[in-house]
Amino acid sequence: MKLFHRILTLTILLSSAGVLQTAHAGTCTPAQVEKLVDKGFSKEEIKDLCGTQKPAAPAEPARFTDNKDGTVTDNTTGLMWQKKDDGHSKSWGKASEYCKGLTLAGQKDWSLPSKEELETLLSEEAKKEGRSFFAIGETFPYWSSTPGKGNSHYALPSSLNNGIVSYYGAEGGTYARCARRHQ
Repeated sequence: MKLFHRILTLTILLSSAGVLQTAHAGTCTPAQVEKLVDKGFSKEEIKDLCGTQKPAAPAEPARFTDNKDGTVTDNTTGLMWQKKDDGHSKSWGKASEYCKGLTLAGQKDWSLPSKEELETLLSEEAKKEGRSFFAIGETFPYWSSTPGKGNSHYALPSSLNNGIVSYYGAEGGTYARCARRHQ
């Protein structure tokens, strides 16, 4: 009888707090169990109420954060990215100058990202999640700060759309998406 009273009390408390959406004890969704854990209930109390359901693992943090200031932070790499390029193709030298002269979100330490930094946006996870933050989907390649192997007149741009990294002549025109280390 004591166990029944405890379960009934917890059910009433949790229902009034909006934690339980179901009316019967013994069945809790992982989200409900997580709310119980957040509210400080012990494992024994949760087991009494929900049966053997284990608390859900904490959710993974989002890969990207829209800073709402024209920038996006990659929470995996710590890089802050220019959310949208300026829409003008330029030579590698002009792209480098553009990033060095950029003031965005109150920051002035922007630069062309390295080939490796650009490649962090090419993973399946980054492409999937990044589509909602970046203007990704165009076929524009983006300059990197990395010179081509054996030829200082080449740089490596990356197309965020198809994931291909290739060499372009440094005097040719392509686009710049600037980055900086987020502090």
